[in-house]
Amino acid sequence: MRVVVLACAYLTLVAVAVMAVLFSAYSSVSEPSSGGTGPATMVHIAGATLYQTNRLVVIVILTLMAVALAVATFSFVWRVRHNSTSRGTSGLVAALMVSLVAFVGILTIGPFLFPLAALLMVLALPMQNLTR
Repeated sequence: MRVVVLACAYLTLVAVAVMAVLFSAYSSVSEPSSGGTGPATMVHIAGATLYQTNRLVVIVILTLMAVALAVATFSFVWRVRHNSTSRGTSGLVAALMVSLVAFVGILTIGPFLFPLAALLMVLALPMQNLTR
């Protein structure tokens, strides 16, 4: 059961990354562009993706989510190897971090991160509550 939840968490992260890079998030966006020596002009981009308009923000968010998923994975694997029935504290902290980022980005990428946060919370539950 937990392995299926972990696989779903990885699929969710991949789906969020694909949506941020490939699918149109804006109907049109104007960006500043300098054409050499003259003043900067605005370039119109139709059907821009989230990655095209906010590259650095998307890279940072996806990197943080990948780190959180890695921490939750290592927490899960450690608890399985050591037959620990306690809750995964580091996995819980990772899930809370993802929840915080999802809440802060509620108007952009946040709603797509809530499923990942929920899956990480399930992974952090004590082992006796769910089967492995």
